[in-house]
Amino acid sequence: MKEPAAVIICRLEAEREIQNLGFNPIPKEDNMKEEKPKTYQEVAEKIGLRGHTARIFVQYMMQRWPDEEVNFCEDGYAEERALCFLKGMEFCKSDLYGQAILKRLYPEVYASR
Repeated sequence: MKEPAAVIICRLEAEREIQNLGFNPIPKEDNMKEEKPKTYQEVAEKIGLRGHTARIFVQYMMQRWPDEEVNFCEDGYAEERALCFLKGMEFCKSDLYGQAILKRLYPEVYASR
């Protein structure tokens, strides 16, 4: 049975987004694996956050989860959060506690939300 065109288009868009973000879905050889970031700053750089957005991300993560930096960098959660910042979805993807941190850190950006 043929897939509906909408499903095919959605899959193609998802694959294109993955490629644009620099993720390679094809597993690398063990000896060619890249090192995982160890700090929130390294995660920001890997994902492509720059300037003000990178600073907001790092400060937010340090305020929200100061004792989890190594774990979150290792298991990929920090990258997941960085992608939210990259897409401008950090506020809507945060819980109330996270939103309060964003408002406190940068009221000029998040106060109206």
